[in-house]
Amino acid sequence: MWTKMETAFLFQKKKKKGRPLFLQSSRNVSVNIVNSNNQLLTQLVTGSHGFKARGKMFEVKSTAGKLLFSADEQEVVVGAERLRVMGAEGAVFSKSVETPHVRAEPFKELR
Repeated sequence: MWTKMETAFLFQKKKKKGRPLFLQSSRNVSVNIVNSNNQLLTQLVTGSHGFKARGKMFEVKSTAGKLLFSADEQEVVVGAERLRVMGAEGAVFSKSVETPHVRAEPFKELR
């Protein structure tokens, strides 16, 4: 049974083993992790326009546990076997790009 509420605060929810936790909203669902001083540490907000994640790092793994994507303030890592950029303008890099598979002779153009 669902109860219509403007805002629901859930501090602890235990679900029956084998049953999924189901949340539904006509606007958004927000999950906030706070410390003992009630300061926001991590946040996930999902809504009709997509989702936003806020925290020290973000990570996506495959079902096998392989790292596919991770990001923090210092580095973004794409761990997939192949990276495809599908924009009309291609990819733009403001600084140097490294790869072990493309090389040019010193002082020669890349061809």
